[in-house]
Amino acid sequence: MKFVKLLSLNNSKAIPSDGITTRFIKRCLQPLCPYITKFINVSLESAVVPDKLKIALVRPVYKAGATDEPGNYRPISILPVISKILEKIVKGRMYDYLCSNPFFFTGQYGFLDKSSVVNAAFDCFTILQSALDNHSFGGGIFVDLSKAFDTVNHDILLYKLNLAGFTQKTHFWLSSYLENRIQRVKIGESVSDSLINSRGVPQGSVLGPLLFIIFINDIISSGVEGDLILFADDTSVIYTDNDPYSMQRSMLNDMLKLVRVVFQKQTVYQC
Repeated sequence: MKFVKLLSLNNSKAIPSDGITTRFIKRCLQPLCPYITKFINVSLESAVVPDKLKIALVRPVYKAGATDEPGNYRPISILPVISKILEKIVKGRMYDYLCSNPFFFTGQYGFLDKSSVVNAAFDCFTILQSALDNHSFGGGIFVDLSKAFDTVNHDILLYKLNLAGFTQKTHFWLSSYLENRIQRVKIGESVSDSLINSRGVPQGSVLGPLLFIIFINDIISSGVEGDLILFADDTSVIYTDNDPYSMQRSMLNDMLKLVRVVFQKQTVYQC
């Protein structure tokens, strides 16, 4: 285990369920590093993630609107620091493998190195600007997944990981990582009873965003006629056509195709 993996952790003051903070890990870095390294090696070799590392404390953070409306709060998950260190190792290996194939849809700009929302916006602008320059019509469908991370079906995700070519041991490790995840809501000093999550990828985790874009990566197979541009769960489909009525028909057909994909993935879109 290189110290850089530990030093790169965010200096969060949040206290997870096990009481071990990032600040404590960094202050005791040298004596702890051999033990953390041994733990990670055992977890990877045995393909087991201990249940103690799968407990999330959820703190509702107020956004806007009426303070007595639960929908006006954003749930922030606080996960054990040791879990995040383990996830950094696994994420790095998975990401390198997927990029070497290559695996990711070229129109995906979320959670990928050397990519940002600016790239996605530039692609949209370029396509529409080209339509204007050619005196054509341009349009777009803009879709946002509602509670995207919470709607991922574990069985479908594991199936797609198998299709991506991951080893059986990696499959078992990820299966262990996803199962028996527990969350408790904490408000002030009060903590709710535990609830087991049987769906979704962990909010606030290191590995969750990568698992999500693996899950949604095959959206290109929906067969839409427009140009797909994705930033994580934000999906844009851009159109250009000399005939506005033809473009409208393509957009309506593509909406139906996207809806079918949504039901197959058992997720919910907000348009």
